[in-house]
Amino acid sequence: MHNLGHTGISRTAGYNAPEHGSHGNYNELVDIFSFGVMMFEIITGEYFLNYFGNPNFHWSDIDMHASVKKLNESMTNTTPEKRPQSMTEIKVSLERILQDYRTQKWEMKDYSNLHTKKK
Repeated sequence: MHNLGHTGISRTAGYNAPEHGSHGNYNELVDIFSFGVMMFEIITGEYFLNYFGNPNFHWSDIDMHASVKKLNESMTNTTPEKRPQSMTEIKVSLERILQDYRTQKWEMKDYSNLHTKKK
């Protein structure tokens, strides 16, 4: 566990792990959830949570590479124990994904007009 001067007070709506909002518990798993939310929003261009604090989509509707999706879904799991247990673990996973991307020449997708909900 780390403490970089965190007071336990700052909570940005939409990026807060469920256990931090309801119990005030803070550890690296809270950061992992928040990073997962940001990763999702950067990749899809969509908000992760709706106005009521619930996921704004179904994972089955999300169009991203399977390995990226699996990592992102695990990072944003509402059960902390099911998330990657450290940022080092995420770094290793992202490095593996980058290596796969480079060697397998994934097809790049245009996400500029992406909508996460099927119509």
